[in-house]
Amino acid sequence: MAAFQPSNDETHDLGTVSKRWQNVHADTLLISGQANNSSILTSEIGGHLTIGSINGNQTLDVLSHDLLDGGLKLAGVLITSSASELNILDGATLSTTELNYVDGVTSAIQTQIDSKQNTLTFGISNTNSVRIDSAEVADDEYARFTSNGLESRSYSEVRTDLGLVVGTNVQAYDADLTTLSSMQVGAASALSLLTATEIQILDGATLSTAELNILDGATLSTTELNYVDGVTSAIQTQIDLKAPLANPTFTGTVVAPTPSLNSNSTTVATTEFVQKSALGVSTKTNDYTLLLTDAGKLIDFNSASNRTLTIPSNLSVAFPIGTQIVIARYGTGTVTIAISSDTLRSASSYTKIATQYGAATLVKRAETEWYLFGDLGA
Repeated sequence: MAAFQPSNDETHDLGTVSKRWQNVHADTLLISGQANNSSILTSEIGGHLTIGSINGNQTLDVLSHDLLDGGLKLAGVLITSSASELNILDGATLSTTELNYVDGVTSAIQTQIDSKQNTLTFGISNTNSVRIDSAEVADDEYARFTSNGLESRSYSEVRTDLGLVVGTNVQAYDADLTTLSSMQVGAASALSLLTATEIQILDGATLSTAELNILDGATLSTTELNYVDGVTSAIQTQIDLKAPLANPTFTGTVVAPTPSLNSNSTTVATTEFVQKSALGVSTKTNDYTLLLTDAGKLIDFNSASNRTLTIPSNLSVAFPIGTQIVIARYGTGTVTIAISSDTLRSASSYTKIATQYGAATLVKRAETEWYLFGDLGA
């Protein structure tokens, strides 16, 4: 059969728009044309379809490729990637295996890489990463640093590491200690303050729990509690029997300390003080210098010779202000009252008892000044 030959002006078609060839069987179908950039479509036996020539720049443009249901298929499967997406592989040098590493990545790879630590330095220095440096690690064991990391230690190994020996510097199990461990908070601290002697006081104690509980809530100190030592009966009863400090009322015989004879204070004057303060008589037969114990007495001179009574200075004998001393002349001898260095005041400056059986009174009015009045003469 002779070949169909087109005209030289490329105006003849094979078939028409309404009348088409159903099947074209040919060993080789060569479509060529110089007007279209040397486009060549070659179909050969065995299913090979060649488009263009080796040095040509022909293209296969599938206009119906809509990424949905029309376009280019490979082995019956529609290619849904766009040309731009396919061109991503243009220039790619990675292998299929390397490309598959992206499978499962959920976000930007470089961002994730930048957020990770570059390298890990293992050791036990500052900022190092620590790793297990032990062939055997068991649950509930302890860790100890080695030069390379952490190793597992049992409780017995830990005790050895710390140099602890049961019975030497570690208390062995004791049931009594276990009982003490259940005490209330603070009880153990309180017990630790007790001495061995104080603890032994409890040995053989017969008091009951109720009696011990008397101390529950007590706020007194040990010193205050010891004030009860020696009390023989109910304290409040004894206190109620005592007189108050303000305006006390006494019953029975009241005993109080006796103040000194020359006391000039608010001290209670006992009957002994009153009796001693009463005008006692001290008889003199020679010259005499007053003593502090002469306060409130009668100094009675009984002598046929002239005698002198001397008032000592306040610096040597400090009679209280208001002290009174009576001087009497029982004998026939003259009695003169003299003063060492202080001042003696008397009418007309008389200082002698004028007559036998006459008397005069000394009264201390100031620290260094005395009055003398009575049966006086020149």
